[in-house]
Amino acid sequence: MWSSHPDCKAIIENFWNTHVIGCPMVIFNKKLKLLKKELKAWNKNSFRNIHEQVKKAEEKVEQVQFQLQISGYNDELTIQERQAQRSMLTQRQAFIANLLGFSAGSLRISYLGAPIFKGKPKIIHFRAITDTIRLKLYALKVSLLFIAGRVQLVKSVNQSMLLHTILIYFWPVALIKESERWIMNFIWSGDVMQRKLVTVSWAKCCQPLSLRSISGIE
Repeated sequence: MWSSHPDCKAIIENFWNTHVIGCPMVIFNKKLKLLKKELKAWNKNSFRNIHEQVKKAEEKVEQVQFQLQISGYNDELTIQERQAQRSMLTQRQAFIANLLGFSAGSLRISYLGAPIFKGKPKIIHFRAITDTIRLKLYALKVSLLFIAGRVQLVKSVNQSMLLHTILIYFWPVALIKESERWIMNFIWSGDVMQRKLVTVSWAKCCQPLSLRSISGIE
């Protein structure tokens, strides 16, 4: 919020150019103290009416909503209500930023490799992960390895990228099926985009070892 004010840069430059005698660390520390003192006074004088602005914005919203209740639906009043709501939110954000001393920012899109979002998990939330998996498998495009070697490569990719987010979120079924198709193509043909006719069903290959028969694998 401070950085958006037209006087902020001038105040910082003015106090940073103050002549201070001493070693570099002493000069730096002294200038910070002087600047902090000035910014406190400037903040009090320039932003002391934020609470009043928030109150006025809330009153404006209440007035428009009251008029809507009396006169019924009206396009002009609806637009005014929308504008008043936006103004109120802006003033509240400025008040909170001034109170806490933080500037408004944006929410992180991921944390520890898992996407952060609001609402129900959608394909768009995990598309970046699946695209990365597809590109990694495509980069591992090899025809000299046996199927067992490709399976190990798939395990290393999945364990490092897929399992973590699957344990946190319920992935969309369509996205899981798409990823499984890439994996199946890579295991059988060595290329995620090339399908190959196989002699053993994918469901049988994915069965636990205890349920497999030697004749079925042969």
